[in-house]
Amino acid sequence: MPDPNKTPAAPPRRVAELRNDPYAGQSGDLSVNNAIRAIARGTGVGPYLDEANAGTAALLAPIFDPMLPDGLFPPLPGRTLAERYENALAIQRGMDKAFDDQHPNISTTLQGAGELASDAAFKLPSGMTMSMAQGAFEGFGSGEGGFSNRVQKAFDALPKRL
Repeated sequence: MPDPNKTPAAPPRRVAELRNDPYAGQSGDLSVNNAIRAIARGTGVGPYLDEANAGTAALLAPIFDPMLPDGLFPPLPGRTLAERYENALAIQRGMDKAFDDQHPNISTTLQGAGELASDAAFKLPSGMTMSMAQGAFEGFGSGEGGFSNRVQKAFDALPKRL
């Protein structure tokens, strides 16, 4: 574990710095990672994958950051879980925004492919039940601002599927 009394070689980026940068220092290059992220964002679970990834990164950063080389995997800044989550979320959304802005046609096409694959997968087993579950899942994922808003969006989406 790093010594908290020792002055760091470079000051860590703060939450505000990452959130003020529209891309959070991320590149929107045409890479396998960005292509897979675009396909995943088109699926039914896509609206909250960035939040799930940010939560996982925020929880695991104190354990794995000291073990990983900084050149390949820069440490996630933030002293508290909330700061690390906000930074990780800014990074996730920065990757998506940078790719969308630099390659809008490719991103839209890949997201459409993800949506088609998701629709095909959800509608294979049984018609109405899976359609309702998909509507609730998509509604939950489209909510912002907390758990109660997400639940409300999930219930709002159910009549659209009936």
